Amino acid sequence: MNTWTHVAGTADGTYARVYVNGVEAGSIAAGNTEADYTVPDIFIGGSSASAGYFSGTIDEVKIYNRSLSAGEINNEYLTGTTDTTPPAVASTDPPDNAVNVTPGKNITVTFSETIQAGTDYNNISLKDSSSNSVSTTNSISGSVLTIDPVSDLAYSETYTVSIPAGAVKDLSNNNLANPYSFSFTTSAQSVLTTITVSPSSASVAKGSTQTFIASPKDQFGNPVAATVTWTSSNISVGTITSGGLFTAISAGTTTITAASGVINGTAATTVITQLPGLVAFWNFNDGSGTIASDTSGNGNTGTITSATWTTGKMGSALQFDGVNDYVDAGKGASLNINGEITLMAWIKTTSAAENVITGRGLTGASDHTWEYAIENGRNTFYWANGYNTAANLVVGTIPINDGQWHHVVATANATRIEVYTDGMYDNGKDKTTSPNSNTNLRVLIGDLPGYSLYFNGTIDDVKIYNRSLSAGEINDEYLQGK
Repeated sequence: MNTWTHVAGTADGTYARVYVNGVEAGSIAAGNTEADYTVPDIFIGGSSASAGYFSGTIDEVKIYNRSLSAGEINNEYLTGTTDTTPPAVASTDPPDNAVNVTPGKNITVTFSETIQAGTDYNNISLKDSSSNSVSTTNSISGSVLTIDPVSDLAYSETYTVSIPAGAVKDLSNNNLANPYSFSFTTSAQSVLTTITVSPSSASVAKGSTQTFIASPKDQFGNPVAATVTWTSSNISVGTITSGGLFTAISAGTTTITAASGVINGTAATTVITQLPGLVAFWNFNDGSGTIASDTSGNGNTGTITSATWTTGKMGSALQFDGVNDYVDAGKGASLNINGEITLMAWIKTTSAAENVITGRGLTGASDHTWEYAIENGRNTFYWANGYNTAANLVVGTIPINDGQWHHVVATANATRIEVYTDGMYDNGKDKTTSPNSNTNLRVLIGDLPGYSLYFNGTIDDVKIYNRSLSAGEINDEYLQGK
């Protein structure tokens, strides 16, 4: 046959067996009687120094001092079985016929097994559509061949990789069965086509600042590096730095523009003059991160738990899931309000459940100063000693859980509590008790401390005043955001 054959013989004291290519080929009963003479030498290829010579090739001779099992002998056979299977291409990166490939990308070819360089390794080629060769540096690591162009490839060009059959081989020296080639086309050169300004609109209090961010993108929608110039169309209303920081100077409107050449993006910006008594203003225009800045200047910074950033009524806003989202605004001295108060916000929800917009309290009903909420789809305000004190509860009449933006306001003065919806008086009643005087109470947005009445929807531009705004002032606030 003149082919490699694996042979083995065993003796276990009961049987003597022979195996051919991992399979038992014969056996006889054999006792455990030892030979009565000492063998002076072991011969390979003969039975003695002068007889029984082997004619052929011998390799991998082993002797064990025990009888191997049939399974162990089969494993020995399989270990020595000659590999005649050639390596195959499993995948390429980029894939064959890929388009919009980044010109600076390395090219990799992954094979079905570990490979090594073959005799035609240096004939691996990368050529453009005009058959011009591209200089490359090639390397092999395990089963991966990497083809690294010395210089970035050209834009909008088709390239072909050709691997001769003898370029790579496996560890048993099997070459590729056939030559292999694949093609791909690089992307067009990236061109700046759009600049998006975020937030796209903003309402900024006079004397406050707002950071704008420019996002330049190419024709494929991918971010692209660009030098951006910032301008404000009305510098008497507000100015902006080269880094996008806007400073509100006086009431009015201005357009913020981020430009690079003829490409630009804009943001409509309104500067508002804040009414007296503003103690907290979370406009949620931070746009990212876990901090909600208080732009009133009183330092009531909010810490965001789970709520996510989204598009707001003006600029960005926070989305609350009704499960565990809220903002903790702390218990700063300016929030310790026990007299007149105004609470306001822009909200959007479809929920009919009790959803707290903002609340101040600790853990129990007797530990609350206010709860401002949407309940049964209406504007709802609890005020003074305890959230369960019905005498201090007022509920609006206008449904506002329609999934649209609504401006909601609650006020309390020395004698009355009232709610306003979209700039209009909605309902009110006379007060009967004094507010809670506990100073160790926290303000939350999107929940009431100790009650898990999480808001389900979007909240924007939350404000707190330490006085009761007039109906005219409330309507002005609504119109500024409308």
